[in-house]
Amino acid sequence: MRPALALLLLLAVPLVAAPVPKGLKKASPTLDGTWEIVEWHFNESVGLLTDDIRWAIDGDKLTVTGRKQNPPANFAANVTRTLVRPDGGGGNAVDYTIGYTDGTPTRVRPAVFELKGDRLTFCLSNSYDGPRPSECKAGQGVTVYVLKRVEVKSK
Repeated sequence: MRPALALLLLLAVPLVAAPVPKGLKKASPTLDGTWEIVEWHFNESVGLLTDDIRWAIDGDKLTVTGRKQNPPANFAANVTRTLVRPDGGGGNAVDYTIGYTDGTPTRVRPAVFELKGDRLTFCLSNSYDGPRPSECKAGQGVTVYVLKRVEVKSK
């Protein structure tokens, strides 16, 4: 009986330890496309939207535009914005990086996001280089943008 048990274990262990085929691994969701902000929260307060603000995401590049002006009020014009997934971060971690063209040092706002269908919730630390939000919801020290997809980027 023992040799049969040993043989069974030898056959079963490689099946348990086998790597997951690439085709079955969950792909990281793409954020590429155009998104429109439908609501935002600062700390625990709901913000008032005064401009139709859109985010165009293409890989790591983020471009912020508004229907009334480009860029919208309260968004600096002399910057480049990127959304970079940090090494070692969770699957929903991203760094919102602001690079200034006038020599001001680059600033990073750690963030997390949730993507459900055509709705993207993006939660950023209120402070540059501050702690990454532990969850994606409104709260003290967190700015939340809720966006809806208006256009998928075609490859």
